[in-house]
Amino acid sequence: MTIILRQPQFENKVTYIEGNPIHHKDLKRCIADKAKCCVILSNQFCRNPILEDQRNILNALAVKKYVRKHS
Repeated sequence: MTIILRQPQFENKVTYIEGNPIHHKDLKRCIADKAKCCVILSNQFCRNPILEDQRNILNALAVKKYVRKHS
């Protein structure tokens, strides 16, 4: 991920932020309502991939709800 983010075509356009999209403070901190795109990364080393997929679906829905409410 670091290699991709340091490429010139992404350098000023992509920001990597760690947080929890369920928490509005994290979505506010990254200005999610102004973003053109949001990428939710999964934990490839998780013990339960089905649970990880379910969490990521809920995270995506949380971002979508936040953006609709604040746009």
